[in-house]
Amino acid sequence: MCHNADTPGAYCNNHWVKEEREMETNILNKWWQGYRESIYKTSQRHRSNKLHHELMTLLHNRADTAQRLVNLEKIKHPGQSESWYLDKVIYDLRREA
Repeated sequence: MCHNADTPGAYCNNHWVKEEREMETNILNKWWQGYRESIYKTSQRHRSNKLHHELMTLLHNRADTAQRLVNLEKIKHPGQSESWYLDKVIYDLRREA
């Protein structure tokens, strides 16, 4: 029920418009957040693939050795991203070379 004596229905219409704008804003914000997360994940995947390729090059395509070194770092430093582990192994290999 609208409670505006001067313009009947004005409150209801304004309230409806406000709710509709809020809903549109929420939808847009959720879309934008999903888009940003998607871009971030794609970027992380690309970085991880690039690092994996670099590691395989350093180890002359010895995948078993690469996996063993990454797994050792995962045991020493749990909870990091895949890129972090790859970076760490590559850094250690270069430092030892």
